Amino acid sequence: MIEKVLIIIESQKDENNNFLNITVEGQKYKYDKFKDCPITIGRGNAILNIKNNSISKNHSMINYQYDNKVICIKDNDSTNGTYFLIGKKYSFIYLLSDLTFKILEFKFKVKISYLE
Repeated sequence: MIEKVLIIIESQKDENNNFLNITVEGQKYKYDKFKDCPITIGRGNAILNIKNNSISKNHSMINYQYDNKVICIKDNDSTNGTYFLIGKKYSFIYLLSDLTFKILEFKFKVKISYLE
């Protein structure tokens, strides 16, 4: 979720399929993981433009990590935030940075802290 806009990101497990399928408000987009990433999301001058005043101009970014074969989503310090809704059962979530998420109307923030 970017503010109140639902974004669905789908990627096949098949290593021969290089595409990310992204759906925003019923509109479907197809991006090549290797050629199009990182995919910037924003209200203007982004690869994926969303015409909504609750979306920052440079809201967030979707990238693909080739080494780990992982889709990464990063909030670019947007005003209204980026939230993750997990629709399927996963055995783990790979965190690269701090993460904000919601369960019902409750917000949670996971902060990464490195021990010395």
